[in-house]
Amino acid sequence: MALIDPAESDALEVIRDASDKDNPYLYALRASAYTQVLYAHGLQTFAYSMTQGRMVDLRETDEDRITVIFNIIMPVVEAQKALILAKPPKRTAVPETRDQVDIEAARYASDAMEWGQRFHRLEELAPEAADLFVKMGNFVHFVGWDPSGGRSWQVEDGQFITEGDPVWRIDTMFSWTFHPHAKNYHESPYAHHSACVSRDFLEEHFPDKAHLVQKSDDYTTNEAQVFEQSLKNLSPSHGGILHGGYSDSTNYREAFHELQTLYMRSSPRYPNGRMIIALARGGDPYMLLHDGENPYIDHSTGRRTLPCVVVKNLPVPNRLWGEGPVLHLMPHQRAINRLRAQIYENAEMIANPTGYYWGGSIIPDQWTNGVGGLVEVTEGSPPPGFMQPPEMPSYVIHGEAAALQFADIFSRPVGPLSGEQNANIKSGIHQMIVEETKKQLVAPMVRSWEVGWDRAWKLWIDNWRTFADIPRQIGTMGDDGGWRQGYFSGEMARARFTVQIEAYSAMPTSRTATFAEWIELIKAGAAPIQADPAMARQFWDDIGKGNMARTYRDNTADFDKAQRNIMAVRSGELRGYEYQDNADTHIAVYTNWMKTPEFEQSKLKDEMLMYRMNIMVQSFMDAKAREMAALQMQMMAVGGGQVGAGMNGGGGDQPPSPADRVQGAAMGQRPGNGGGAGNYPRATQSVGKARNPVQDQGGNPGGPQ
Repeated sequence: MALIDPAESDALEVIRDASDKDNPYLYALRASAYTQVLYAHGLQTFAYSMTQGRMVDLRETDEDRITVIFNIIMPVVEAQKALILAKPPKRTAVPETRDQVDIEAARYASDAMEWGQRFHRLEELAPEAADLFVKMGNFVHFVGWDPSGGRSWQVEDGQFITEGDPVWRIDTMFSWTFHPHAKNYHESPYAHHSACVSRDFLEEHFPDKAHLVQKSDDYTTNEAQVFEQSLKNLSPSHGGILHGGYSDSTNYREAFHELQTLYMRSSPRYPNGRMIIALARGGDPYMLLHDGENPYIDHSTGRRTLPCVVVKNLPVPNRLWGEGPVLHLMPHQRAINRLRAQIYENAEMIANPTGYYWGGSIIPDQWTNGVGGLVEVTEGSPPPGFMQPPEMPSYVIHGEAAALQFADIFSRPVGPLSGEQNANIKSGIHQMIVEETKKQLVAPMVRSWEVGWDRAWKLWIDNWRTFADIPRQIGTMGDDGGWRQGYFSGEMARARFTVQIEAYSAMPTSRTATFAEWIELIKAGAAPIQADPAMARQFWDDIGKGNMARTYRDNTADFDKAQRNIMAVRSGELRGYEYQDNADTHIAVYTNWMKTPEFEQSKLKDEMLMYRMNIMVQSFMDAKAREMAALQMQMMAVGGGQVGAGMNGGGGDQPPSPADRVQGAAMGQRPGNGGGAGNYPRATQSVGKARNPVQDQGGNPGGPQ
């Protein structure tokens, strides 16, 4: 047997200690998280036995006689996931200086993040993360880099180099371990990850060591992986668990191996950090695959960092891992199950009496509760009767309602009684208050969710700065709806810009108060929502009823395009009027934005911003002037009684063309021309009078009709 090098032995010992495999507290924490998942899926008669090391059915141990499960946890989980995923956080790169290089790099970084959204399929990962976030209370973003991924090129010496691929993965709390005394993953000096990999993975990433791994090695689960593997054994019918648990020597026909990775931050002993990768059996590392510097860099500090972000739902003081709502709903769920089972059993006894008795007393040899059972009676005696069960105590019936109430209080605004509460909404003001209360209650949870994604995107950009030496071709959807090809590299990522997340939790404190403030502004003449489409949009958004006005919806596309034009101008591009643009909407959006503090700050960083904005606004003003000139000509033609006079090269005695007749009829329908109401929505029509959303107390507020 070959001797193990002392350096290799030291590395294996370090990664073994970091795995924290013998920590009973961490094991109990993972068992609790696993049980929460079972409860959420209705498997509420199972629990993980710490003594037996496997799942046990409580009905077999006489610890629980639950026969009816009234699952209130799954609706709560799905409702909270819906609130979290209702508005995905938007991310963009903003330059930190006025340098044109930084401005261009920020624009390409925004395109790169849009490409990363599709490359990593984050639309699929986000629901997976939300599921773990609510059921377990924690999940982990792993944002790394695969140097062997991507395209490859042959260089002059005949060797091949690869551009590498960014990696984004959503992990459970079962896979990660941090320093036992760390209160937050930021404070932990290291992060330990455990995963199951195939032999193909080893041959691709560790070709020098893969041949040393015996193909006949049994795959064994460690204490962290036993829960992840057990989740695969949930019965598809939700009736139970196919296997009670895994032993320490479970043999897989496919050669899967346990791979442990340790990431260490910069320290006095290791200024560039340390990364150790080893193969393990049952949590014990036995073969060192890699021992070197930690390649992941936090470019804001220049120090080595951890390529992961821990996101927790309900923070616990002085503890790295958080909690989820399922943990606090479990006691109420068990109480409801017991009470509902008792009520059902009582109803069964009343509907199907359990026995027959003879005469006025019960004789052991002369009564039965079996189907088709016979009771011996003597001739002339009274017939046998039913044994009536005792009445169900009132506290049992009321206890279920109390348990539901407690569960509802904790899980508001998505508790088991939330649907009943929504059905009792009587007015628009009531609807506003209910919706605002929901947002206030979920704001901390949503904020934690957003902060996690924000930190993950910043790690993603840092990885480009560190690893992407070769420009990577990326494709994005342009503002004009066309496909735009571009390149992004580590050199561009090293420019001075920052990633910003548009927070969903930045919400108005009170919709009722917001509406009252708008009313005061309108009365004072400071908010001309009837003449300013952009301000009208803000009005409807602030009171929580955006995009409801029929006449306002006609300007929505122009408003969105104006916002994109502003972002383009901030990035150094020139934009102007295009065919079919609504000049009124664009001018209002641009002039209003140029009054904001955001514009003042951007102007300090970019001296040419005012110049580009003026050029864009002037192009729309010129278009507006041309539109007004054409309109005046049409009005003169209609007012003279000869539609088409002087138009299309014809004289007043010539019959009007079809186009002139259409224009003349349209002008005659304008308000004030005596041609009728003429309230037809058009692409250039401004906003009509906004109706009071609380005028009709019998329904929800709506937009202008």
